[in-house]
Amino acid sequence: MNDRLRVGIVGKAQGIKGEVRVHSVSNDVSRLLELHNVILKSKKTEINYEVASARIQKDFCIMRFKGVEDRNTAEVLNGSEVLIKREDSAELEDNEFFVGDLIDSQVITDDGRNLGKLVDVYETGANDVYVVKNDDKELMIPAIKDCIIKVDTENLIITVHLLPGLEDL
Repeated sequence: MNDRLRVGIVGKAQGIKGEVRVHSVSNDVSRLLELHNVILKSKKTEINYEVASARIQKDFCIMRFKGVEDRNTAEVLNGSEVLIKREDSAELEDNEFFVGDLIDSQVITDDGRNLGKLVDVYETGANDVYVVKNDDKELMIPAIKDCIIKVDTENLIITVHLLPGLEDL
């Protein structure tokens, strides 16, 4: 398991005082309001920042980081990943997982067939959808109780039950 979690992506600068738009990668943008320290990771650097202010606007969070005082400095952050230390993350409910802990898991059916690796998770509103890929095809499995039997993040194994017709889609 990774000791850091991706919680957002920095978008464009907002205003002239160093604020940026942060787009959440979780299903709850308000979780970004609880952040105090973040790591902004670009292709070239990783820099620790203290969050100076945060507020929700529409479906993203407007954030300002200490040391980022103007629009020019804020624009450099565009495209950076917003990471946090795992110990700073929100508590998860039963049967909730961080997407990063699921990616690359082997997906196996309850009758022992290996379907491939989990490569992505789509949030649809009603339920998440697990995207599983193997050499031949891509399979989309709804993350519902009827389909997801067991998730083992330690060993990166997800056991699923395929509902009739699911493989034919």
